[in-house]
Amino acid sequence: MSAPPIPPVNEVNADSSIPESRVLIIGTGGTICMQPSVDGLLPMGGFLEKAMAPRPSFNDMSKPAVSLKAVKDGKDISLLSLRTPPTAYSRHVRYSLLEFSPLLDSSSISAEGWGEIAQTIKDNYHLYDGFVILHGTDSLAYSASALSFITTKSSATNYNAFESLNCEPLAKINGLGVDVNWGLIQRPKRIAEFQITKSMDTANVTLLWVFPGIRPEMVDSVLRTPGLRGLILASFGMGNAPHGIDGSFTRVIREGVERGIVIVNVSQCPSGFVSPVYGPGTQLGRAGVIFGLDLTIEAALTKLSYLLAIPGITSAEVSKRMAQSIRGEMTEKFAPVFEHPAGNIDSAVARLSTTDNEFTALGYAIRNNDLRTVTEILDGDEVEMLKKSDYAGNTAVHLAAVCTNVEILRLILVRGGNVHTRNRANNTALFVALNSGNVAAANLLREAGAHLWESPAPPPTVEDM
Repeated sequence: MSAPPIPPVNEVNADSSIPESRVLIIGTGGTICMQPSVDGLLPMGGFLEKAMAPRPSFNDMSKPAVSLKAVKDGKDISLLSLRTPPTAYSRHVRYSLLEFSPLLDSSSISAEGWGEIAQTIKDNYHLYDGFVILHGTDSLAYSASALSFITTKSSATNYNAFESLNCEPLAKINGLGVDVNWGLIQRPKRIAEFQITKSMDTANVTLLWVFPGIRPEMVDSVLRTPGLRGLILASFGMGNAPHGIDGSFTRVIREGVERGIVIVNVSQCPSGFVSPVYGPGTQLGRAGVIFGLDLTIEAALTKLSYLLAIPGITSAEVSKRMAQSIRGEMTEKFAPVFEHPAGNIDSAVARLSTTDNEFTALGYAIRNNDLRTVTEILDGDEVEMLKKSDYAGNTAVHLAAVCTNVEILRLILVRGGNVHTRNRANNTALFVALNSGNVAAANLLREAGAHLWESPAPPPTVEDM
């Protein structure tokens, strides 16, 4: 089978000597998009032109103006773009803003709005390198949690709008730039294109906040709500609730579980986790309640709503997955393993006669089609190896894209290699594979969601900014 003709894709803008990344800002509303009115602060359109264009940190005033393609409500549209000054990574960021119509106050958003955000990302996934969502703070924790479950093969970094006491920040902004905690970033572990699930069963899930003096009949009335399928029980401390002398509270909970209602126990405390350490918590566990460990209340509610919306799923399957981390939303407990974390890196490096670093050894192993050594090096420091690049900006995915052993590329992808990263020539691994005529690698990269994208062109009717 002959290689397909190489498409005439120029991944570097003609008017710039350094590469550009593309970002789509999705404006849903919130205070950041609000302006004064006779009815108080209300979300208003035109955020790009009014708030970002005048500021040099967001606009390098480059000309001519450039429009970017986007998809809104299933239709192709053209959006005016701005470009940032060069970043610390010697790269411009060209971005456009797609605003919802109407813009929402975040207190009004629902599962339908979460689905609309996810659909917007999916429709434009092949056109942009990243997405920023403008959202109000009232329900931001719920929306962020929901998006982490209904989108697959994506990751999001949120900055200090909220503090998650059970997890370090994914990234910190300081005077020197953005410091990303790469060890906490969830990488894709399977070969598949970006997918979304728009359905969330929020109508049949509820939250019950335990308080001193709560009566079993109150809990029973909630559990007998018609159509109820799931309950988040916000309990005291490490998962305790009033057991009662006669055990009536626990009995009501057990009866709800026996009727097929999934009940998840999370803590009201902002930090810590639930665990059957004390007697009341142990009794809840024996009644069939799932311990949510360090799940936040918002993550627990949206996760349960997501799982219950999966067609054909049983209560037992939902309960099992609620106790497992599926998006990095909770800290699972593992048995300790006493071994050197570096594995066989030293022997692998010595065998390859390298003197620079492990990434150089990885590059030689890829070139030599040495799957075993590639595996050993990734076992030693997978996160760092997948983040590194050589002097030309080629990542492990780029190097494997020209390797004749496609299983090496497959291994790197399932370990979390990013198919969208571009090298210093602004080329993706798919471009490199096609340019080398490696059809098998190109097909595998496409299967993993890789794509080529068009260069932006000056709009015919928009005046220079």
